[in-house]
Amino acid sequence: MGWSPSEDGSCDSPRCHNYIFSTFGGETSKNERQLDIYVSHDAVHWEAFAMGAYKPADSLLRDPSIILHSDGFYYICHTTNWEGDDFAIIRSKNLIDWDPVVTVKSSHTGFKVAQTWAPEFFQDPQTKKIHIIVSLRQPDLTLVNPDHVVRESVFKPYIFTATSSDLKSWSQAQQLNVNESDEGLLQSHIDMFVIYKEDDKNTPYHAFMKNEVEKYVEHLTAVSVMGPWEYKQTNDFAKWGIKEGPVVVQLPNRKYRIWADDYHGHYQYADSDDLWTWNEMMDIPGGVSSRVRHGSVLRQVK
Repeated sequence: MGWSPSEDGSCDSPRCHNYIFSTFGGETSKNERQLDIYVSHDAVHWEAFAMGAYKPADSLLRDPSIILHSDGFYYICHTTNWEGDDFAIIRSKNLIDWDPVVTVKSSHTGFKVAQTWAPEFFQDPQTKKIHIIVSLRQPDLTLVNPDHVVRESVFKPYIFTATSSDLKSWSQAQQLNVNESDEGLLQSHIDMFVIYKEDDKNTPYHAFMKNEVEKYVEHLTAVSVMGPWEYKQTNDFAKWGIKEGPVVVQLPNRKYRIWADDYHGHYQYADSDDLWTWNEMMDIPGGVSSRVRHGSVLRQVK
């Protein structure tokens, strides 16, 4: 495990690589308990850097989201279980040796959570705050009178805000203000990924989020990360078909690249000039597409 210097003396530090991809799946894409790290110079071709870099003692490791913090550590937040009310944060200096930081409870007094999925870091360029956006579902409610009907709860996006610089302390979950269409009120939405578009003066916050019923990734915008979020492109607007776990990065040429999991053993990407019009999804080359799952991509600005 790990990266070895090449014969030509290439740098073996994580900071030498333009892009870092945190994911899970192992060699078969089936392993839900290990962190895999890939690196790339162009965000197209990926090479394994640290397979099985971290394995939690008593939980899953799915949907790892990575940032490089001001303290020089890489931090990852990840899903811990299919059912439950927490997510975990780990950190590393070298992407190989990882240590637990904290397990964050998504439930609090008066607010119970049944499922906690896909925590995603967001560093707000305007406020400088560090957030984690996560999909939460509360327990189903049984209406005792008159007919003992069970009302199924749905996933909705919530936000946590770091309250300490070491990312060990977090605010309670706060539901994001998403303006649902009438038909979307009872539909689960998961895997919300937020990106800040500096040249969009009216609604610089853009998000891509999966409609868990239709299985399509949809596009929203807002004036702040708290909302109100408005759906702008829905259903299969980009003609990608069913996808999940979107992650978006702005490239050095100011264009954007999105990655997503297609459910069928393919991890794919597409490009856009403006976040509105996208080209066709393509598999990550080199056999990587069939091994990786929902993760995140960090562009390192040198």
